[in-house]
Amino acid sequence: MNKTLIEEKLKTLEESLLPVIIAVHPDKDFREDASGLLANITQVSGAITRAQWMDMLDGIAPRAMRSQPDAFWKHCNNFNCGLWQFFHSLTLGVGRRSNLPANDSAGEVVMKTIKTFVVDFFMCLECAQHFVKGYDDCAAGRCTMDHPDKMHTALWLWRFHNMVNNRTAHERGIIGKDTAWPTKDECTKCREYRSGVSNNYTFNEDAVMDFLEESYYPQSSDIKPTGPSGSRPMVQLGHHTIALLSLAILPLIMVTNF
Repeated sequence: MNKTLIEEKLKTLEESLLPVIIAVHPDKDFREDASGLLANITQVSGAITRAQWMDMLDGIAPRAMRSQPDAFWKHCNNFNCGLWQFFHSLTLGVGRRSNLPANDSAGEVVMKTIKTFVVDFFMCLECAQHFVKGYDDCAAGRCTMDHPDKMHTALWLWRFHNMVNNRTAHERGIIGKDTAWPTKDECTKCREYRSGVSNNYTFNEDAVMDFLEESYYPQSSDIKPTGPSGSRPMVQLGHHTIALLSLAILPLIMVTNF
């Protein structure tokens, strides 16, 4: 990766990604970490060296986590799974009051931010191309609401995630099995079966939304879940989760010295 391209990615991080994370992410501790990282980036005059970048990330995650992240996963065992966790949690911050541009709804901004992250930082080019095509084709109901709210944004990503699960099932060795998520064991209320047939069902999207909130709201969130249970959470987004690893892992993506 050449120096110019790396500088462009850091500019994207500074101008597009970190400001949105700071504005909407439901984990207030993570917002503070991201805000500190943004402040450090903006204070550097000229190009950021690799040593400076690593020093900046020291305040977010230890170097051992960044060089060998597998030992630090709490709920995933690979980067792709963790990245989805980060995206799902970001959609649940759409309800926060923020200083996002008034001409776009927070839902639209979050959707665009997820696309930008995939395009600029996802390590699988083919995966990124599939994502962008689906996004641009309005897959999973993305274009069905002029100003998507939190529920619309969260359910759009959930549908999109299931589309990806279905498309990649064969290459993951899953043949002839239901790949839809959440499974019936993970969420007993999410599926409504017809005629008692196990594979004949529709998703109850209100129940799915409750499941997403209960799963992805961090304990340090300053947003109250809208679901009836108000419980917290099955997935905790703290210092050892993708909310931080998604930034800390960038030096592994930017493999060239800069």
